Amino acid sequence: MADNLQDALRNSIKKIQPSARLQKHHILIANRDGICLFSNQEKGKDISMGALLGGVWQASVALLEINKFQNNDSLKLGFDDGENGFCVVAIELAGRPCYACLVFEKEIAPGAVRGQLKHWCDRLAESLENWSAPATRSGYLFKDVTDEEIDRLFGFGGNECRS
Repeated sequence: MADNLQDALRNSIKKIQPSARLQKHHILIANRDGICLFSNQEKGKDISMGALLGGVWQASVALLEINKFQNNDSLKLGFDDGENGFCVVAIELAGRPCYACLVFEKEIAPGAVRGQLKHWCDRLAESLENWSAPATRSGYLFKDVTDEEIDRLFGFGGNECRS
């Protein structure tokens, strides 16, 4: 059993591969805070993309709430020019709200890949429906670390981050 959601997701993806058509594009799955849980490409942009798309998704959800849309369970967010763009769909992994993004280029039928993305995400969500993090940990990364040491490590309260 996987110790964290990211490992559990990777294990599920090994069993439930995206279609060949999806795999030729960049697929990114992130949690609600924009933290990348999976990417099928090593582009070095996943941290930034996850954060930006997380903001776009949350802003879109806020617009839905302002306008009082009744049913937003199957909504997707898309931005494209017909053959290049991205599509974001909601996915619930182990009871946690997440989203999947497909960045596509030179795609003849964007509607078809959006549908395939949604179908693949539904299968992943179903496979992780009953997963939960282990109740106990085998160890800790650090022992006896004080708040002051953490503050120094990350530069809180010090002059290191001031310009």
